[in-house]
Amino acid sequence: MNSQKTTTPSSPRRRGQYILGGSHLLQVGDRFENIAHLFGPDGSIFKHAKTHIFPAEANWSTSEGDKMEICQLPFAKIGVNICYEAEIPECSASLTEQGAEIILCPSDSAEALDDVAGFEKGLGLCHGATNLRSTHRPGRPPGSIGRCSGS
Repeated sequence: MNSQKTTTPSSPRRRGQYILGGSHLLQVGDRFENIAHLFGPDGSIFKHAKTHIFPAEANWSTSEGDKMEICQLPFAKIGVNICYEAEIPECSASLTEQGAEIILCPSDSAEALDDVAGFEKGLGLCHGATNLRSTHRPGRPPGSIGRCSGS
């Protein structure tokens, strides 16, 4: 667990890319939150605190975040669903209603690799064309890729 201030790594600037650094359990005041960081080449940092914790996370004294927000990048509006949030339809729906075109889903769950249905359930309330990209920890096979084409 890390309570250090987040600093922007040099890779995004050097590469001219946006890099999602996964999610990490961080101390926020007197509580812990699972927070994902998207680092921009201009030094910007977009943060998302997981709003729906997996039941086991409660045993680690993890608190839930309270916002689902999008981030405007030069090429698209993006949102973040951390792991279990991808299975909660309201998370993807909220981001899509705000105009998200891409939803990034960092996960540390090997089970998610086989659970495309879970991601599809999370995208069930999307309208228009929102892309879901799932990333897993290094050393794992690439994650599932789903596409919501609306109904």
